Amino acid sequence: GKVRVQYEEENQYDKQPMEGGYFQNGLEQIARGKYLATCEGDDYWTDKGKLQAQYDYMEAHPECVCCGHRAIVVDARNGDVPVSDLGYGEESCDLTPEQIIRGFSLQTATLFYRAGFSDKYLREWPLLRVVGDYPWVVFLSQQGTVHYDKEARSVYRSMAAGSYSSESDEGKRIMGYKQLIQLHLALDDLTNRQYTDQFLARARLYAWLLVVADGYRFFMEEPNRGDERFKRLLPFSQRIKAQALHALMMIKRTIIG
Repeated sequence: GKVRVQYEEENQYDKQPMEGGYFQNGLEQIARGKYLATCEGDDYWTDKGKLQAQYDYMEAHPECVCCGHRAIVVDARNGDVPVSDLGYGEESCDLTPEQIIRGFSLQTATLFYRAGFSDKYLREWPLLRVVGDYPWVVFLSQQGTVHYDKEARSVYRSMAAGSYSSESDEGKRIMGYKQLIQLHLALDDLTNRQYTDQFLARARLYAWLLVVADGYRFFMEEPNRGDERFKRLLPFSQRIKAQALHALMMIKRTIIG
């Protein structure tokens, strides 16, 4: 079969953000094939047989709507020195929705998915515009199976200039924490609250970071304060500790300023 490649000379996310994500609302709309594979500019594939292996698996497993594999994480600030792996361990397996929600570890460049689901995703899952692989794969897990391949076939360049992982502006980070909390609650609603415990566990880290950085005000805004799930995000003892750290940080800034 043929492989059709779509190259981009500019960062399309910065140039013209697309509702629902570039791959779903941009790439798939012009794709002609049965499957799609993705690779962003700061990452790269390392296995010449990657696409063939994923194609063969999907052809043999029509119930599978998406597959991904292990990735090698390198520090782009330090000559691409390998620092860790990203994946679900040393055994290939089908992933449950709970596994995907609890710890999403399928990096963009590893994904290979069946075409034809974007229209439903854009129509039925109107989500906030944040990093898009996570909600997309959660959605796909509701349409069929998602498979993990233990082989490392790509590199994820962490902290590359201009990448999401290099974000250092405090205001943007605070906004990002708020969006990620709202994203998990929206996903909980869209999956009919089947996985509430998993979504809240995932959002708890962002809630902690948000309170430390910006206090508790976000949780007291409407309609947040009326949603019982917000109360479950941070138990009272953790909330007090996070607010104390926030207060100490504000005092330190005042003294230094």
